[in-house]
Amino acid sequence: MQSESAVEVETPEEEVEVEEEETQSPGQMKIDLQPPPFSEVNEGPEYSNTSVTIELNNSTRTKGKLLQFDAATESIKIIEPRAASPTEILMNTIKFLRLEKPYQLMLDPDNPAEARKGLDVDTDARSFEVFFKDRTEITGKTYGSRNDKNGVHFYEQTKVGRKWRYCTHLFVSNTAIENHIIGGQIGDMLVQEKQISKDALDSALQDQQQERSRLIGDYLINQKIVDADELENALSRQKNMPNLKLGEILLSEDLVTEAQLQEALKEQKKKRKSALGEILVDKGVIDKNEIQQSLAKKLGIPFVNLREFIVDPDVIRVLTAAVAFKHKVVPMYVYEGKIVVAIENPMDWQVTDALSFNINKYVEPVMASAEDINWALQFYYTSEDIEDTIGDYDEDLETLETEDDSFDASIFSAVETSQVTIMSSFESLTK
Repeated sequence: MQSESAVEVETPEEEVEVEEEETQSPGQMKIDLQPPPFSEVNEGPEYSNTSVTIELNNSTRTKGKLLQFDAATESIKIIEPRAASPTEILMNTIKFLRLEKPYQLMLDPDNPAEARKGLDVDTDARSFEVFFKDRTEITGKTYGSRNDKNGVHFYEQTKVGRKWRYCTHLFVSNTAIENHIIGGQIGDMLVQEKQISKDALDSALQDQQQERSRLIGDYLINQKIVDADELENALSRQKNMPNLKLGEILLSEDLVTEAQLQEALKEQKKKRKSALGEILVDKGVIDKNEIQQSLAKKLGIPFVNLREFIVDPDVIRVLTAAVAFKHKVVPMYVYEGKIVVAIENPMDWQVTDALSFNINKYVEPVMASAEDINWALQFYYTSEDIEDTIGDYDEDLETLETEDDSFDASIFSAVETSQVTIMSSFESLTK
């Protein structure tokens, strides 16, 4: 397997002259890129006309000056060296895009405003791995990340000095990613922080493996590929061979063909069951807020206690009660022109995109518990606000009239499945 680490910053090529009409069309040349979250940027790429390297899904590479990165139209435009006109590239045809000019960040950011607000901002770099469908990978460290409908944005650490730290902007396309991991293994983190015991973790992992093995087995039985007795025997033998995957056992005993197994695994991708975090909560091993804080720490996303956080009333008015209740979010404060909002699942780009569209500002998500969000919505929005604007969301209000103790496990599934998987190797589909 090929591996690419975070690269050193290359010296930009000579500036390419671009005709004015090609670069001065703000309505057409939209660039949807943002700096690392909650980092103090001293200097960085201007985005427009910055040098970029793009690798396509067919492994060819091209360089040029960035003219457009439009998330809505899913298109990129660059002007290549010695080219007379821009080249348009669809995002679903690329593997990754890397900006060549780095961000220069403060090594020890001084955020007294955030400190006063009680927001714990951890800007340390975290390890990341991207596994592509072509069996290549990129590894390194990143200062935060962002998800959108087209892919994942990383901020690769390239150099750390006495005063400054440097990182480059890396965008990887969803169409090229098999999987990606950010931060350490959540189970190991919980054990290290003494939130759960090693025995409890092992038990949860066994439950998780058994559950997913059953899912493959159910599919094979329903398709009449194996019968229930054959599956039970295979699962029984698997207990005595814990390092072997169920799929390997079924193949070795000629119970299924490789094609049948792959079809079952495709089905499993659509119907994967409980995540490790959900299992730990259901077993009563750990409190849901504790594991949510661990997830926030793993991802480098601030976790906020909304009951202790004082929100400016002017900021609350940025979102109507209708929008805030519908999406279960609480606006908190303005940070460098962005609106910081508390949400239970900050990786839900569909919600952040909807909020950005609604208020015409970029949204920076932080994590909070569902209970705190429900409390804050009722605390900050008056009954008059709700009556005037809620309209179509009567059902949401009925749910929120009492303290909601239900647990939304979507954050666990979001960080464990498909192209936003951030758990460890025990999440293998064939377990």
